[in-house]
Amino acid sequence: MSMYDTIKAQEANFPLPQPSATITVGTFNAVSGDFDYAVPVYHETVVTPASRELGTTKPTQEQFTGGEVIAVNALAVKLRFRVTGRQGVFSVSVQGHGTVSASANTVDVDVGTAGSVTFSVRCNGNEFFPDLPLKITRPMVGAGAITIPALPITIVYAPPVDQQKRNTATWTGTELTGNTTSMSFSEQGTTTVPVASPFQPWLDLTAEMRLASAVLSKIENEYAKIAGAALGVIAGILGTSTTTEGGATTNIDHNSLTVTMAGQTGVDTDPNAGGPGSADVLFFLRNAKILWFSTGGQMKLALVGWDGVSAVTASLLHNPNGPTGLDAATRTALLNLDPFVMGGPGALLAAPRYVYLHTIDVNATFTYTESYTVTNTDRSQRVRTRIRVEDDTASFLAFANIGVTQTVRYESVLTQTSTSETTSQTTITRQVKFFAKPDEYYSVEVYCDVIFGTFAFRSIGVSSTDRIRGRLFDRDGKPRAFEEVVVTSGDQVFRTRTNKKGEFSLRAVTLGLGKARVRSGSASQTLTIGGESPHEIELRRPARPRRPSRTDPD
Repeated sequence: MSMYDTIKAQEANFPLPQPSATITVGTFNAVSGDFDYAVPVYHETVVTPASRELGTTKPTQEQFTGGEVIAVNALAVKLRFRVTGRQGVFSVSVQGHGTVSASANTVDVDVGTAGSVTFSVRCNGNEFFPDLPLKITRPMVGAGAITIPALPITIVYAPPVDQQKRNTATWTGTELTGNTTSMSFSEQGTTTVPVASPFQPWLDLTAEMRLASAVLSKIENEYAKIAGAALGVIAGILGTSTTTEGGATTNIDHNSLTVTMAGQTGVDTDPNAGGPGSADVLFFLRNAKILWFSTGGQMKLALVGWDGVSAVTASLLHNPNGPTGLDAATRTALLNLDPFVMGGPGALLAAPRYVYLHTIDVNATFTYTESYTVTNTDRSQRVRTRIRVEDDTASFLAFANIGVTQTVRYESVLTQTSTSETTSQTTITRQVKFFAKPDEYYSVEVYCDVIFGTFAFRSIGVSSTDRIRGRLFDRDGKPRAFEEVVVTSGDQVFRTRTNKKGEFSLRAVTLGLGKARVRSGSASQTLTIGGESPHEIELRRPARPRRPSRTDPD
């Protein structure tokens, strides 16, 4: 039996949490006045020093007795008292909770969530007052495992498709930052987001379970001992196991789970699969195994394994007959993370999750180095995904939200943020290469997805004619080939590159009217964009320093 299956098998050993439990405290003998506790008892010894006034020459000891009610996995408690030899009314008084009298052999008193009470019983003229208050303890404990069919790691966005179908986004596993996840649970269909259950390193959670097991096993209560033994079994398995799944690494910090890709395996988007929204690759942990442990009412989580790291294109996830092995709800939840799926290659990428970097006008083949430094504002951004919980037994449902029955579908609410929230990762850098034929023009807006730490490429329209065109020369009047030209207009930045003749042009429809600054290296020029005619300019910049030749004199 696998570790996961062994943990699942122990869930049945934890009593389901109940709003209330009725527990018999003991039986009062109305003839003799004695009271026989049905619950465990505890003792306290009081030592009285020697006293001349009392006529004692040695210290005396006196032992007092009280009862202890143990309500395993119950919030409120009703105390039941029995009587034998009754003639007439049987009365039970509980301080703070009144007196209940009945012509019956049992009386119940609701003490709610009290931690201790003082009681007395009366019948047939006899009464009993215990030496010590009645203690009431409520061990709230449960453990088990659930499966999250897909735990998102990151998205690699495909660039727009060029005429030659050569544009690709390429990353290695170590370059993909992944994300940081917190998790809560809610009834399917609700819009509220409950307080997240904290993640802990599973070895730390194992230590907590061992401690709880030792405490429960010593309690004189059948349910407590069974629960303690079940915790011991789970802790024993976890304490001798290690996660060996590959493809990803995990870290726990600030009660959140950070999952990043591992290894140097290259990830390339496929231009033949389409552009943004089709060829985008979504990475996720398949069948993430989550250990849950609830004690004192708080559910804690630990990721103890997964079946593998999957990389699936958006188009394949969109295909109901595709071989993803995921149900429709899970596939939809993953696709909802990618705005290009519904909005197409020109989908609006909303701030603050997406940060605009610049616009690239492509009419030649060239490479850009994209770089973005994550800010404190970026670290606070959130994206939420609702994914159905698998193997959500009645035990899990009860501990996640007391009173929920197993007929209710539950889902995990994954709240994901940038990995820089819990790591030292602050700068994301990646080279991007675009291809174009000599007569091909297209424009791309580049954004940083601060949640998943990758770059997204939004297609925008181009004019049929140039908005700005010009040539770049060195100081000797020679054309400067394959040099970057940057146009700044308001808060937008447009980039292009000269061809082998030093010619450049920009056609992006988002290049608005008004003042703009055109520069390339140390050469710059300011112009005012307006009307329909293209603006023609010439830029001159110093020539590159000439490298000394071997034939140059010393």
